[in-house]
Amino acid sequence: MPKKKKNDESKNPSEPKSKSPRKKKTIPSEFESHIFETREKEESLNWEPNLSKKGLRKLAEDYETMDLLGAVDSLDAIRYLTGDQGINMPPQLRFDLMELHSLMFRLLREGGKLSKKEKEKLFDLIESTEDDIYTIIENAEKIMKILRPLYELFGDPDNPKDNASGLEDLNDED
Repeated sequence: MPKKKKNDESKNPSEPKSKSPRKKKTIPSEFESHIFETREKEESLNWEPNLSKKGLRKLAEDYETMDLLGAVDSLDAIRYLTGDQGINMPPQLRFDLMELHSLMFRLLREGGKLSKKEKEKLFDLIESTEDDIYTIIENAEKIMKILRPLYELFGDPDNPKDNASGLEDLNDED
């Protein structure tokens, strides 16, 4: 009986064929390199967010946490305008912008004339789209206004005496 070589594949079709092991890539992709560089920078900074006694005290007196629920309402208003309307149904704002593009393309690039009805539609699209965008901006600004004061929690990173671990530190002397 002839001897089988180690690397010979089995002649039985029901047995799985063995695959030769692939060598692992040693050169990281650009994305992997970026991740490694970012991690190295973060680790070298050793930055840790510390709470500020002054910031905690000020926010405990002035900040209303219910405002954060107002931020959720503002986000919902944005989602209403920008969120999908159902499965495979983009927001109306997207349809309006696409229709606006279509009308403007015909008018400016194809030298087409618009009917009275199309001119009215164009005006309505411009007006409603602008209103929607202003609503999005206003609500985004409301959210930012609610979030900005929270940065006071972290005070001056160069002043370690201002570090606090929580509300129990509010009675400590500065």
